[in-house]
Amino acid sequence: MQNLTEIVYHTYHGTKGLEFDNVLILMGNAFGKNKMYFKNFFMAVQNGTEEDNEEFEQTKNLLYVACSRAIKDLRILYLDDVTDFKAALSKIFFDVKLY
Repeated sequence: MQNLTEIVYHTYHGTKGLEFDNVLILMGNAFGKNKMYFKNFFMAVQNGTEEDNEEFEQTKNLLYVACSRAIKDLRILYLDDVTDFKAALSKIFFDVKLY
């Protein structure tokens, strides 16, 4: 019989200061009230139009907090179509697979 491991769920904000061997991040365009929160960020990175504005910095910091929790393995499942900003994802996360 396979040994089951504990699965812990957290919000993006709730992970600050924590570390886990394996992390799976569920991500989509919409976050909070903004329907294009992450998409706007990745499009700005792709187009080289990163702005010194509060939303861009908040998104960058939120991604840092979420992605830096993994000790061994990080996987991100983006739930929306990423075709328009795949180049930005590849620049940040290197190995991007479309399904």
